[in-house]
Amino acid sequence: VGVVVPGAMALRRRMRGYPPKFLMFLCHHKEGGGVLARWFEMLVHEKVTNHVFLDSDWLEDLENIFDLVKEDSASVVVLLTRNTLERMWCAGEIVSATIHKVRIIPVATEAFEEITSSFLDGLHNVWTSEQVSRLDDAGIVLEDIRSAYANLSKENKLRLVRRSAVAEHRRLVEGAVKMCA
Repeated sequence: VGVVVPGAMALRRRMRGYPPKFLMFLCHHKEGGGVLARWFEMLVHEKVTNHVFLDSDWLEDLENIFDLVKEDSASVVVLLTRNTLERMWCAGEIVSATIHKVRIIPVATEAFEEITSSFLDGLHNVWTSEQVSRLDDAGIVLEDIRSAYANLSKENKLRLVRRSAVAEHRRLVEGAVKMCA
């Protein structure tokens, strides 16, 4: 009996021409965007039956999260709330998508503050040395994060106003789903 590594299975699927397992991977800050991520996922499923990666549903091993982005996701929807870019895991997910050319769809809430050069210059102060070491172990260094965030800052962002009508949210999600195709 052999052991199959999940990443090897995903790579095998891609090599055989199968589509990624997830239409989209929802990148979000738990405290500022956890409920929003669940709402977004529910609205996506009103439009399509494809799998949407939401960590609370799919994550079995945190150590493989960046592999899920690069090997099993057609796109990464970054739900930009006030602290999304300060979350170590979000940084790794965005870098993984950038390096492996997985489409990134930024969705900015009204709480999101645009990325500035001073924010990028101060990234070394955002995470603890343990967190930086953990990212480094995954092959992600601060310069990669700065570069990925600089690219993200240039992207057109879908604007989601949390208190707007449900119909507005549905239109925005429908637009994001079309961008994934």
